[in-house]
Amino acid sequence: GSSDLEFSGWVARAAIGYSEGLAYLWRRYQPLVLRYFRGRLPDIAEDLASAVWIDVASNRSAFSGTEDGFRGRIFTIAHRRPVDARRRRGRRP
Repeated sequence: GSSDLEFSGWVARAAIGYSEGLAYLWRRYQPLVLRYFRGRLPDIAEDLASAVWIDVASNRSAFSGTEDGFRGRIFTIAHRRPVDARRRRGRRP
């Protein structure tokens, strides 16, 4: 629908380096990413969310398509963060 077209436009803007495209995606998904982390590792939720957005910004040219596709990709990235954090915590004395 037109919503997917509009969203794809924002993703395309982010992919080619327009900061307003990435800002739109951040405003739309940051609350969801934070909620996801606060339910798992609340003491480091902000740090984990920041790491997700660094990854998104670093790999922005890899994003395209629909909102469902972007959401799936961002939460795949987010899912890996607590796993990595737990591993690091387990190695510390």
